[in-house]
Amino acid sequence: MELPLAGGCCCGAVRYTCSAAPQMIFNCHCRDCQKLAGGPCTTAVLVPTECLEIDGVLTQYTSKGDN
Repeated sequence: MELPLAGGCCCGAVRYTCSAAPQMIFNCHCRDCQKLAGGPCTTAVLVPTECLEIDGVLTQYTSKGDN
């Protein structure tokens, strides 16, 4: 894996750069993630906060779980 990692959304409104390798990568198969992805799962990548730079305006959505 070549660092830094860089990318963003398809429209280009949000971009990110990460100078550290991921600490964890996993797939979530819960119903909310299936609906979000339009498929069987979403992939999550965990990185150290201090190594992540995000440019652009982010939006947050909240979903309360069953337990």
